[in-house]
Amino acid sequence: MIIAGPYMLYSAYRKIRNARALSAKGSAITVDDNQVIYPTIRKGSVEKETFAISEVSNLAYDEEDGILTVTLNNGKTIKFDVDFFDSLDHLKEFAALLQK
Repeated sequence: MIIAGPYMLYSAYRKIRNARALSAKGSAITVDDNQVIYPTIRKGSVEKETFAISEVSNLAYDEEDGILTVTLNNGKTIKFDVDFFDSLDHLKEFAALLQK
């Protein structure tokens, strides 16, 4: 319990800091044909990464945490937080695009 409190505060702080960095850069997740372009934060800077929709092997949504986990054929996992989207409906629309 003593360790959980500071960890939860740190996690919330990190999430807010990342959200501010993404917002400052005008970052957005885009889907063009078969490619998904999404922002990531590495060493404090925002970078763009891509993957092909055809590479998606599994989707899992954790309702408790609000995180959509995308697993690619090569084993890489990408996590999309519901906070990256305007609403839960937009996250579900994004997941539906990935399932095609």
